[in-house]
Amino acid sequence: MNDKNLQQKRAENFSHWGMLVILFFKYFVGFFGNSKGLLADATASTVNMISYFSIVISRKFSSRPADANHPYGHGKIEFVTAVFVNGLSAAGAMAFILFSLEKMLYAPVSGLPEYTTIAAALLGVVANEFICSYLKCVAQNIPEGKSIPTSWIKRADSLIAIEVIVGVLISRLGILESADSIVAIGIMLVITLNCGRLFLEAIGLLMDKSIPKAQLLKIKNGIKEFLPANSLFELKNVTACAAGRSIFVKVAIKANENETAENFCAIANTIREKILELNPLISSVDVECCL
Repeated sequence: MNDKNLQQKRAENFSHWGMLVILFFKYFVGFFGNSKGLLADATASTVNMISYFSIVISRKFSSRPADANHPYGHGKIEFVTAVFVNGLSAAGAMAFILFSLEKMLYAPVSGLPEYTTIAAALLGVVANEFICSYLKCVAQNIPEGKSIPTSWIKRADSLIAIEVIVGVLISRLGILESADSIVAIGIMLVITLNCGRLFLEAIGLLMDKSIPKAQLLKIKNGIKEFLPANSLFELKNVTACAAGRSIFVKVAIKANENETAENFCAIANTIREKILELNPLISSVDVECCL
């Protein structure tokens, strides 16, 4: 492992462990400090972490090549994971909203949030900004910014923590005692909307097997250029199917009955090689002959 890869690995580990420490700290102080807003902040951080790690893990599985049981590859696993994670997160956030509304409307106020929750939220902001700055500094020495996959999560957590601070202050000052609960409901509402949107998008991508028409037309035009003008072969049909990040192309060529199998194999190999060069996402090209 070279120095840059080692530096990237250390940055990722530092970010992950830092996120976990901040997360448990928020849950602890939020629970004993009686702040629903800080608990909602911790929940939002949990959702972000689960989403991030699910993407990393699912992409490792989706990069596996096609096999007998999965002839179109494993690319769809990314969308299946997104459906499960975002659907579960949206349902959990909605349950939190309903529970908080019921407590706020029908149950007596159980007590104001402690000032320690403000200190915890401030500490969370400082820690998040430090980790975010560190990741950006490391990324300047690593190609393609590979060490910044969680920097956007830290910045989002900082903004939510600021909202929590405002809600706790308003509650403690007596301006609106339920401000902390309202902030918590607002945070959970944002989670519900974002996860719900991603859930629907993932379902759409999971069901969609088409590729853009312009991309399919490019493949067809490319094949026509590969076929010699005086060739006894003629392009009959081209179909393409998308599975996750991979594209699988099937080409049907009409051949003269007098054409030899050797010539067809040569043309088929040429078409296959040229199509694979058109788009790096194309994983497989199947060429068949029709008389």
